Amino acid sequence: MSAQTADTGWRDVARKVSAPDPNGTEQQLGLNDVFFSTTDRKGVIEQANEVFVRISRYPREVLVGSPHNIIRHPVMPGAAFRAMWDYLLDDQPFVAYVHNLAADGSLYTVLATVTPLDGGFLSVRTRPERADLLGAADSIYGTVRHLELEWEAAGLGAPAAAAQGLGVLAKQLTAAGIPDYTAFMQTVLPAEVQARIAAGATVPQRPWAVGRLADMAVHQRRLTEELDDWVSLLGRLDELATQLSTLSGELAEHSHADAALRERIQQAKQRAEGFSPIMAGLDLWSAMTLELSTLVAKVTDEVEQLRASCAATRFRIALARLHCDQVGYFTVELIDQTPDWQLAAPGIVLLCRALSQGVTEKAGAVQGNAQLAAKVASDINEMAQAVSIPRTLLASWQTMAAGRELSDDLRELMPQVGSTIETTAEQIERIGRVAEECRRNAQPHDITAIREHVMALSEAASVVAAESAPTPHADPQPVDSPEVDRQYDEPPAPPSETVAPAAGAPAGAPEVGDACRGARQRGPRRGAAGWGAITGPVPDVHDAGAARHRHALQVERLCALSQPGAAAGHAAGPGISPAACAAALPARAVPAAAGPHGPLVPAGLSATGPTGWMGYRAPG
Repeated sequence: MSAQTADTGWRDVARKVSAPDPNGTEQQLGLNDVFFSTTDRKGVIEQANEVFVRISRYPREVLVGSPHNIIRHPVMPGAAFRAMWDYLLDDQPFVAYVHNLAADGSLYTVLATVTPLDGGFLSVRTRPERADLLGAADSIYGTVRHLELEWEAAGLGAPAAAAQGLGVLAKQLTAAGIPDYTAFMQTVLPAEVQARIAAGATVPQRPWAVGRLADMAVHQRRLTEELDDWVSLLGRLDELATQLSTLSGELAEHSHADAALRERIQQAKQRAEGFSPIMAGLDLWSAMTLELSTLVAKVTDEVEQLRASCAATRFRIALARLHCDQVGYFTVELIDQTPDWQLAAPGIVLLCRALSQGVTEKAGAVQGNAQLAAKVASDINEMAQAVSIPRTLLASWQTMAAGRELSDDLRELMPQVGSTIETTAEQIERIGRVAEECRRNAQPHDITAIREHVMALSEAASVVAAESAPTPHADPQPVDSPEVDRQYDEPPAPPSETVAPAAGAPAGAPEVGDACRGARQRGPRRGAAGWGAITGPVPDVHDAGAARHRHALQVERLCALSQPGAAAGHAAGPGISPAACAAALPARAVPAAAGPHGPLVPAGLSATGPTGWMGYRAPG
C-alpha cells in the first residue's frame, strides 16, 4: 500500500458507532495510564488494553474491528496522520502528540508511539510530561489545521489538503530550528521518557507473586535497569556528539575565513622582491591550511554522522524503555488477575518481539558509533599534528622578523597569521578533548543481558498465553456412535456411588456416578494449551443424542477438576456453574486455598475440610 492510498485518518471504513461531537471537556490522564493497542496493516484495531477502553469510553467490542481513527479529534491536522503513514509504510516507528476524542465527546491528549510489527502496528501511548514540547507541537498543529480547513472549504479533498499541510508542517519545524520531523521525534521521545521517570512513573511491585509470574516480574525489572543504563549512556554520548558538531562547525567557519588570508599571502608573495625566509614560511602555512580545511570538512561530516546515529539509537532505546514499561503493567495484570488478564500475555509476547526487533536493529548501530567515534578522534589528532608545525615555526618567524625591516605586507600579515594559528590550535585542542571523551563513551554496549531478559519474558508469556487460551473441542458425536459408547457407557455403579442426574439433565443422560468413575479411570483431559482444555466452552447442540454427550462431557470436566493437580485448569474458564457443581457431585472437602489465577472455589460455593480433594458444597 502506497502512502497515497494509506489510511490518513479518513479512510472509508465502516464505523460501528457514529462519531460524537466534542463537548469541550478534557480528561486528565494519570502518570501510569499507559495505552496499548495493535492494528492490522490498514489501521483496524485488533487489541486494546483496559486503559484504552476506560479512557476512550468505548466498549472493547466496539473498539476491536473499528479503524483506529474512531478516536480522531477534529482539532488534529490531517498532515500529522499523513506523516505517520509515510513513516509506518517505510517500516519506521512514529511518534507524535495526539489529541483524541472519547465516546462521550471529551478530549484526552497522549504522546503516541506506533511501531511496525509483523505486518501490522503496535502502539503504546502515555500522558505527555513535557508541556514545552507539547505546546510547540500544538502551535504548529493549529497553523496547519487552520490552512487545511480553508483548503477543504475551497473544494480541495481532505487527502490533498493533508498532503499540502505536511509541507507547511515541515516549514514550521524548520522555522522553529528543527531540521525535519525525524529530528523532532528524536528530541521528543527521549525527553518524554526521561520526564516520565523523573515524575516517578514506576511499575507496581508484587512481592507476593510466585512461580512463572514472579520470574516475569524480576526479568522486567532487570530489563528496565539495563535499558535505563543504556539510555543514560546514550544521553551522554548524544550530548558529546552535539558538542562535537558545534565545535567542528566553528572550526569549519574559521577554516573558511582562512581562505581570504591565504589569498592575501599569495598577493604579498607576488609583490615580494627576492627570497624571504619569512614569506617562505607564510607560504608553507598557506599550503598547510588547505590540507587542514580538507581534514576539517571530513571531520565535520563524520561528526554529523555520529550525532545522527546517536540520536537515532537513543530514540529507539527510549521506545524500548516505553515498551518495557507496558510489559511491566501487563505482568501486574497477570499477577492481579484483573478482568482482562487473558489479554495481557499475548500483549507481552508482541511487546517482546518489538523490543527484540528494536534492540537488535540498534546493536549494530552501537558498534558503528564506536568505530565512528574512534575515527573522529583519530582525524582530530591528525589535525592537531598538522597545525603543530606552523605553530612551532611561528616562534622562529617572530624572532627572525624582530631583527629585520619588514615590508608593509609582511608587517600586516604576521600578526594575523599568528592569531589564526593560535586560534586554530585552541579549537582543535578543545574538539580533541571532546572527541576523546566521546570515543570512551561510545564503547559498544553489551546487550547480552537485555536479550536474555527479553527472551525469558517472551517465553514465559507465551506459556501463560497458551495456558489461558480456550481450547477447541471436538464436535459432539451422535448418540449411537460406538466412540461415545466406549467413552461413556460404563458398568453400573454400586448404589453407594450412584448419584441421580442433576436437575434439568436431558433424558437418558448417564448417572453422575458412572460418568465420574469413567472420568477418573481415564484421568483428567489435558489439551495442548494446558489445563484450560477441561474448562472450555461446551458445544451448543440440540438433538437428544448430542445432549446426552454434552451432559456426560460436563460431568467429566467437573470430575477432572476434582483430581489433584487440576486446579490450574480452573482458571482458564468459567467451568460448570455452581448449581451444576452442587447437583452433580457428592460433597467433598476442599482446602481453602487459592490457585495461581485466583480462588479455586467458584462464587456461590463454600470450601470446607482439610483434605486435598476439590469438592464443592452449596452454601447452607
